Amino acid sequence: MLEVEAKTTRPEDVGTFEQALRTESTLISKTETRDLRARDGNTTFTITITFRADALRKAAKSE
Repeated sequence: MLEVEAKTTRPEDVGTFEQALRTESTLISKTETRDLRARDGNTTFTITITFRADALRKAAKSE
């Protein structure tokens, strides 16, 4: 699992980023966005990415 705290000046980037992660279904089993806040032209959010355990094992073996 990986938790990322991020900031963007374009609120639509949050959905775009989350959608891009969801297309990686062979590596990622779940994404969750929370603490979405807009202030002074910036949007901050936290996204949690849960990886598939078998995908990480395969990646480690290929190196």
